[in-house]
Amino acid sequence: MLTTVLLEGLAYGLLGGILGALLAYGVFDGFPASTLGNYVLVAFNFLVTPGLMLTGIGFALLMGLAGGLFPAVKIGRMPVAAALREL
Repeated sequence: MLTTVLLEGLAYGLLGGILGALLAYGVFDGFPASTLGNYVLVAFNFLVTPGLMLTGIGFALLMGLAGGLFPAVKIGRMPVAAALREL
């Protein structure tokens, strides 16, 4: 039961990470931006690289694992019949 809840958290994290990476790539890749501070203008384009996308997916997996850890521990301490009734 513990493994199932952790895998569910990881699956949701992976799905969210992939969707977020694709959305960031579609919206922000090549997006022009500029800053103005102390009379200095800095203009640049955002670049969403595959390495950044993989890093974001990795963080999403960690968040999914962290989000599923506490419910998994709670359910892991319960008898199986009681845990199934709570789901």
